[in-house]
Amino acid sequence: ECIRSLGMQSRLNPAYRDMAVNLPDGRLLCGTPGQNAPVASRPWFQEALRDRELVVGRLSQGTKGEGGRLPLAMSVRGQDGKVKSIISMTLDVSQLSDILDDQTLPEGAAVTIIDKHGVIVARYPKAPSSVGRAAPQAEGFLPELMANGQSSWESAGLDGVRRVYFLAPLLQHREHGLYLRIGMPTDTVFASARAELARNLMLLAGMAC
Repeated sequence: ECIRSLGMQSRLNPAYRDMAVNLPDGRLLCGTPGQNAPVASRPWFQEALRDRELVVGRLSQGTKGEGGRLPLAMSVRGQDGKVKSIISMTLDVSQLSDILDDQTLPEGAAVTIIDKHGVIVARYPKAPSSVGRAAPQAEGFLPELMANGQSSWESAGLDGVRRVYFLAPLLQHREHGLYLRIGMPTDTVFASARAELARNLMLLAGMAC
């Protein structure tokens, strides 16, 4: 029953890979084909044992022609609060890039999904070479986001275009999380403000005449 359920989920959601259910000591209860590697010492597995929420692990780069994979894990607990098993899977991050690619965004906009380490997981416009790289200035904006829940700033992106960035949690629980970063060209962001300022100046000039 367990194997059939995992297989069904894998077919319904192609982005989900490497699905497995393990005992707290790491022994495999069931899993999709190929799930026999030891997991007990993996950081995401240990975090799932300690935490009641969904755990997001470190991105692993895929083989040539494949996107990277992001480990996801969650504990299943009994009424006494003790861990009965760990459910885990990996997320094919190329699917996230496809979702971003389907969105209608202003010309020059850039959207990235980054993990808790500031590493780029997916990006629009698509740039496979950027996946797995550190987002520019991540060491500066991530601490503020984690402390305040949101952030905005102006800087140049990986493509050299200067943008105003807005950052918000996409999936977050304490130190586990994914974050959505949206960058808009400064000309686009400030265009309406400049137009309003010009109108006000013209109005003042007319009153002074």
